[in-house]
Amino acid sequence: MRYEKLWIILGLASVAAWGGQAWPFTAAMKSSCANCHTMHNSQGGSPVGGNASLTDAKPALLNNSCYGCHTGDNTTGSMPYVMSLSGAPNYDGSAGAGLGTGTETGHNTLAGGSFYWVSQGQDNTGHNVEGLATQTTRTPPGGSTSFTTLTCAGATGCHGNPAIANGVMSIQGGHHNNNITTLDGLTVASSYRFLSGIVGIEDDDWELTVSSTDHNQYKGTARTGDVDTTDTISHLCARCHGTFHNGSGTDGVADATFASPWVRHPVDLDMNGLSEVAGYGGVNHDYDVTAPVASDDMTQGTQATVFDNANDAIVMCLSCHRAHGSPYPFSLRWDYASWPAGGYYGCGRCHTNKN
Repeated sequence: MRYEKLWIILGLASVAAWGGQAWPFTAAMKSSCANCHTMHNSQGGSPVGGNASLTDAKPALLNNSCYGCHTGDNTTGSMPYVMSLSGAPNYDGSAGAGLGTGTETGHNTLAGGSFYWVSQGQDNTGHNVEGLATQTTRTPPGGSTSFTTLTCAGATGCHGNPAIANGVMSIQGGHHNNNITTLDGLTVASSYRFLSGIVGIEDDDWELTVSSTDHNQYKGTARTGDVDTTDTISHLCARCHGTFHNGSGTDGVADATFASPWVRHPVDLDMNGLSEVAGYGGVNHDYDVTAPVASDDMTQGTQATVFDNANDAIVMCLSCHRAHGSPYPFSLRWDYASWPAGGYYGCGRCHTNKN
């Protein structure tokens, strides 16, 4: 009888504790645990995750890999997919729809783009993560350390805790403790898109629908020296591509072999007050999702316009590139390589006095 009462008390306490907590999880996570996990890796006599080899067993009882779970075609309400198996994703609509209006329409790729094109052998169109593309020992562009295996998370990936080598273990607990309201970067779960230490404001559909008022808000810092803050999206990129990021002032690079200024496009640069880019966003200076910019103040919320306050239009790595991949060389947001005969002159989104 004592034990029955104890269980009742514990049960009521659990209900009370959970009853006052908001559930930030996706519909899939609120549903069956088997959506992501397997107890015995066996269903109907066949393995659930990968092949029957014990070497294919995955930590945390997962039944798939990162990109395996995030493979599919994005639709309203779906989980975020970064890889397609039904052919090339519709990147930005027919004939580049939306590139001239600041609103991308008719696409089913998300903010980070897609690994699809690099999986088809177009190696320079995105990050060639393990399992999707050929892995060779290489030094990242603008980097100094060579490594062979590029993963989604872990010591050789972008997501999760980089101090933990195994990708699954580095992100463990992130999904179940996902906090989309207070992204302070103190834990993986409270970091922007599970990018440890990075802050920002997450668009609730990962920019499946996107406009000047509906988008991610990236964190940036306008700096004048070689030392940057560690919670910005560009700092994340600099973990591997540091030579493209750091330098004395806004015009140099960390690598001593580059002695002249402007050998790489500046990041962490506030566009406020610069005549070169004064026409960004048109007459009203609308936030342009074609060439997004960062802000140093996340308390202002998602920006609909820029040039309203200092440091609200900071150039960052993602102003020009997609994190996962795009159909274009160097994971660029637009087809600059084919311009001027074809393609698109995306530089003009910021450098308006060149148009």
